[in-house]
Parts: sequence; C-alpha cells; structure tokens
Amino acid sequence: MQPETEQLLQKWLKLQILQYKLSFIKTLVMLLLFLTGIWFVYFNLLPKLETQLQKTQSLLEQMSNVSSGVQEKESLLEEIQKQFKNLP
Repeated sequence: MQPETEQLLQKWLKLQILQYKLSFIKTLVMLLLFLTGIWFVYFNLLPKLETQLQKTQSLLEQMSNVSSGVQEKESLLEEIQKQFKNLP
C-alpha cells in the first residue's frame, strides 16, 4: 500500500472512531435528559397534581353537601307552604 493511502485510511479510521464517540455521548446525554424529565415529573408535578385533585374532590363533596342541604330546606319549605294553604 502506498503511504498516502495508508495515511488517508488512518485519518478516516480516526474520524470514524470520533464519530462513534460523539454518537455515544449524544445518546448518553439524551438518556440523562429523559431520566431527568422523569425525575422532575415524579417528584415535582405529580405531588402538586395530587394535592390539587384532593382539593377539588373536597370542594365537590362540600358542594354536594350544600346541595343536599338546600334540597332538604326546599322540601321543608314546600311542606310548610302546603300546610298554610290547607289552613281554614
């Protein structure tokens, strides 16, 4: 083989090795970013979402209790009105 060809092959081989190293580093960075995203969601967003859901559920239960109380009072009011109508 000629020395020029051998030098070109060595340069090409070095470039290929460098390209594989860079590809590995890119893959590693992407994996770390993915794991960081999962960690952030699990430890920061999910607890906030859970507390918000608990607050919403509590408010819905309170509204349900108020609604049932209002319905009871309306039925009592209707009964009282009927009794007044039936008075002589």
